[in-house]
Amino acid sequence: MTMGKRFKLSQPQLENRVAEIIGRRCGVYELTKKEATVVLDQFTKATTGNGNGNGRH
Repeated sequence: MTMGKRFKLSQPQLENRVAEIIGRRCGVYELTKKEATVVLDQFTKATTGNGNGNGRH
């Protein structure tokens, strides 16, 4: 849920975005470590705008 707060998404919005990224519906607490990494990378790319995913500008 911290991800939802950080990216200003409601729980349903967050779950929908996760489903778009990993290709299946599940709760954020049901993600495997690999899936969670992919999701976080996608969110980081979207917010930094530089696409390298390291959070640096």
